[in-house]
Amino acid sequence: MTYKVVITEKSRQDIVNLEQYISETLHEPVFAMNTVNEIFKQIFTLKELPKRNSVIDEIGLINKEIRKVLAGNFIIFYIVVDERHTVVILRVIYKKRAWEKLL
Repeated sequence: MTYKVVITEKSRQDIVNLEQYISETLHEPVFAMNTVNEIFKQIFTLKELPKRNSVIDEIGLINKEIRKVLAGNFIIFYIVVDERHTVVILRVIYKKRAWEKLL
C-alpha cells in the first residue's frame, strides 16, 4: 500500500534553513542542492514501507511513535498515521544537534 507524505511547515522550514546555511554561510551551493535532493529522495521513499525504520526508543519519545531515517548528515523524523495511510514529516535536523530537545 502506498502512503501519502505530508511535510509539515516546521520540517519545510528546517529544509529551507539548512539549504540557506550550506549555500550562503558555507558557500557551497552545489552541496546544498545535493543535500536537499537527498533529503527529498529519502522522504519520498517513505511512501512504501514507512514502518521499516524502528520507533525511536529515547525516554519521553517512545509513546509518540516517532521514527527516523538518515539523509546524509541529517535526520528526518516522522510518524505514520495508518488510519489515513499517511506519513507526516515532523522535523529535519542536523544529526549532531541535540535533536531530542527539538521534537
